[in-house]
Amino acid sequence: MTLPRPNDFEEFERVTLAALAQRWQSPNLQKNGRKGQKQAGVDIYGVDEIGRPVAIQCKNYAQAPKLALIKKEIANAGAYKGKLGTLYIATSADHDSKLQQEVRLLSEARVALDKFAVAIIFWDEIVDGLALNPQVMKNFYPQIHLPAPTHVNKERLLAALELGYYGSFLWDYIELIYGEVGWMAQEDTDQIEVILRIVERRVIQLLDDADQAVIGKSLGKVRVGCNKKRKSQKSWHRVEDHAKRIATRVKAATTFLDVAEGNALGVGMSLGTVYLHADDKPKKAARDDIQARIAALAPGIDAETVAAAFRKVRSKRAGYQWAPPIYTSTERQIRSLPA
Repeated sequence: MTLPRPNDFEEFERVTLAALAQRWQSPNLQKNGRKGQKQAGVDIYGVDEIGRPVAIQCKNYAQAPKLALIKKEIANAGAYKGKLGTLYIATSADHDSKLQQEVRLLSEARVALDKFAVAIIFWDEIVDGLALNPQVMKNFYPQIHLPAPTHVNKERLLAALELGYYGSFLWDYIELIYGEVGWMAQEDTDQIEVILRIVERRVIQLLDDADQAVIGKSLGKVRVGCNKKRKSQKSWHRVEDHAKRIATRVKAATTFLDVAEGNALGVGMSLGTVYLHADDKPKKAARDDIQARIAALAPGIDAETVAAAFRKVRSKRAGYQWAPPIYTSTERQIRSLPA
């Protein structure tokens, strides 16, 4: 079916933000300022599914924008303060092959000059993002009721949650435990071996043979590097390279998992991001989004229990204090699902 396009540009921005946050599993994607403020050609900014800085300019047009307008928005984004890997032009128009080719060639030429890339996102791709989460779809289109899966494999769901939480941030955990902060806190370095085993087991459970082989080899290199008695700077660089290679594979795994498992992986990644990279707990909109995604993970997840877990950590200020209790509560909820 064809969903009605938003009537105004502000509603289109909200729909686009929600859809791309689902598509990229990026809970920190946010609007850039408000109406009337200078935005430097950027309506939404944040990171994509593998952590690259992105910006989105929204165009609620019935017809696809012309290349001249794309170039104008690129020039505007040149004033954006901050690192930018790709500028996306999001439009409520239908696909246009001629424009896609023009933008693709323009982007390739820019990248060759070490400038940020450019891409265009059309309406049906935005709808696909909304459809990844039935609750998010319902927020904008209450008349649409997406069918929830009648049965989920809770072991695979749990595996996806753990893989997102640990596998996506392996180098961050190594830095936390072996780095200066870890030494100050006298962290137990055996924790890394536990995390490596979790990642190893969940990769075997969820991913195909090719990914298992690549990740398994890198896990071996990480394990050897961490267990060396004398660790040089060079050996740590090798550990970092392999840990980040694992993270890249894990973050791309949503392509190969079903919707429920992909959502669980995304929730794990979102909570891991807050725990390891956010000084403060997420803003209310981001907390509400994470809560809704957890409640929608599977039939049998009790929305009130999820809400109670969020209320319990309401007083927490720091991200590292807020995220672990939510992760533990989510893990328990999945374990309590019927077999």
